[in-house]
Amino acid sequence: FEQAAQELERTIRVRSLAPRNFQNTMIAYRWYGKDQETEALVQKLAQWLPRLLDDHDERKPKLRKDVMFSYTCRDGSEVPADAFRINGLNVIARGFVYLDICTPEVEDCLASMTDYVIRSAGRSPVWMRTDGDVCIFATIVAEAVVKGWSKAPGLLEKLEAQPSLRQGARPRELSQLETAIEKAKMAV
Repeated sequence: FEQAAQELERTIRVRSLAPRNFQNTMIAYRWYGKDQETEALVQKLAQWLPRLLDDHDERKPKLRKDVMFSYTCRDGSEVPADAFRINGLNVIARGFVYLDICTPEVEDCLASMTDYVIRSAGRSPVWMRTDGDVCIFATIVAEAVVKGWSKAPGLLEKLEAQPSLRQGARPRELSQLETAIEKAKMAV
C-alpha cells in the first residue's frame, strides 16, 4: 500500500485516474487506515479531483476529452471516461471524513464535491442518480462538522437548503441524517 500510495502521489499518475479509480483508491486506503503515506495520497487526490468535478457538465454520463482523456480500446476506438455520480462521491467523501484528513485542500475538495452534488441533484438524468444519494452525502458532511472541519458547517447549510435532500431516501438513511445533523448542531 505504501509503494502504491507513493506512485499515486505522482501528478502523472493521479491525472490519469478516472472517477471510478478515485472511488476504488479511497475504498482501499480507507480500509488500510491513516498514516503518512495515506495522508499524502489523499492530499494529492483532493488537489486533482475538483478539476474533474468543476469542469464537467453533470447532465452528461461521460467526461469530455479535455477534462479527462479517453480510454483506447484494442481495436483503436476511444471510449470517454465515465463521469462522477453522487454515490461515487459519497464513497470518496466518506473516506476523507473517516480518515479525518482535514487540510485546506481536502476541505476545498469537499466544497467542490458539495457544489457538484447540488448541481447534479438538480440537473442529472434520473438514471445517473440513486435514491437517497444527496441524503447520504449530507450525512457525511454533517460527520465532518462533528469532527471540526471548518468549511463543513457552511456546506451542510447549503445541502440542507436543497429540496432534493431527503428525496428517495430510505427511513434508515433519513434517521442517520437527522442524527448527524443534531450532532453537528451541538458541535458548532
